Amino acid sequence: MAKSEFEGSTTGYKVPMQSPNLVAEPYRVPKKLTILSLFKTEGWSLLKQKVLSGVRSLYCMAKLTRHVQNFRPTQMKEIAQEVYQLVNSLHAEGNTFKLRQVVTDPVYTQMKREVKQRQGSSWAKVQWELAEMKKMNIVQARLVANNADDTDNAFAQVTVEFDCLHRFAVYDGKNNLVAGSPDQLLKVIDYWVLERPLSGNNVRWRMAARITV
Repeated sequence: MAKSEFEGSTTGYKVPMQSPNLVAEPYRVPKKLTILSLFKTEGWSLLKQKVLSGVRSLYCMAKLTRHVQNFRPTQMKEIAQEVYQLVNSLHAEGNTFKLRQVVTDPVYTQMKREVKQRQGSSWAKVQWELAEMKKMNIVQARLVANNADDTDNAFAQVTVEFDCLHRFAVYDGKNNLVAGSPDQLLKVIDYWVLERPLSGNNVRWRMAARITV
């Protein structure tokens, strides 16, 4: 099995080209279609939007497959889980140096602020663990580019739904538990946008946003 791009050190990868630093099309959970809704104009409009959204996602995945060496759409869930686990672990550790390499600038600014707030409180140590990934869905993929043919300046943004169980505990300087519990599992549903440029092969995927749907 090929070594994951996220194993070991976070060094040794090219600094990605300048991110757009925005989510081109924030994901929204689509309304459910019913047989009765198809008898209304609104129902056909929703069906059209769903089909077009699927086409755009397929187009983005096709571009990734074509321009990113060794990329296969079937890898995306594995990549997404690795990014999810790495970013959450670094955030819990307060490792802002490595965080900067795996998230975009807006996310880094927010996470660095959160780490500083923790350091100024009684939260001396945060323990986090991904106890179980119950379900993971690739819900949307979009190409971000001024010109669809200009792959040198294009980015892929893939939105992933994570349905999982976390273990979370916070301790003060005397190792007293002040929040959470190492024995309790928390059900969490997250929607993250992962991003990478189409150009370049030795470039890692980064977290571009955590969105609310």
